[in-house]
Amino acid sequence: FVACLSPDGKQLLSSSFVGTAEQDQSYFVKLDKSSNVYLFGISEGLFPIIGTVYSEANGSQFIQKYDSKLSSILFSTVIGSGAMSGGKAIPNISPTAFLVDDCGRIYLAGWGRNATQNKAYPGTTFNMTVTDGSITDGQDFYLMVLDKDAVTNHFSTFIGSQTSFDHVDGG
Repeated sequence: FVACLSPDGKQLLSSSFVGTAEQDQSYFVKLDKSSNVYLFGISEGLFPIIGTVYSEANGSQFIQKYDSKLSSILFSTVIGSGAMSGGKAIPNISPTAFLVDDCGRIYLAGWGRNATQNKAYPGTTFNMTVTDGSITDGQDFYLMVLDKDAVTNHFSTFIGSQTSFDHVDGG
């Protein structure tokens, strides 16, 4: 669920439901310079691909762009390795940072989990797309930059240690 409230917080100006029939979590909401609304989160469902966008089949991290009134989805895409379990997508990362710059580029980051340390959330950064040839031990930070309107993957990489446990609290 995403909503726009009046400046005093007393009136609901617009709202929209977000997600699939499975578990979905929206971690970040950002506005661009035209007040379009962007969301970044994770989904266990098959999130829709809308528009001519960069996407990765069955990805479980989603990015959506709505118009400023939340009345139209301008694009929707997914990234991630496409791992599935029991018919549900397995999120690779826990989103930790999200930004839309003045030129419309989308910056995102998230931390991957180690399947042996968190059985309830078995996603890892294995098989996520990188543009620089970096490697992962499955529990690194993932950074990505998408060009305006998520048309292309401008840059993506891993950051983390290959010899010790990586972790983050907060964003």
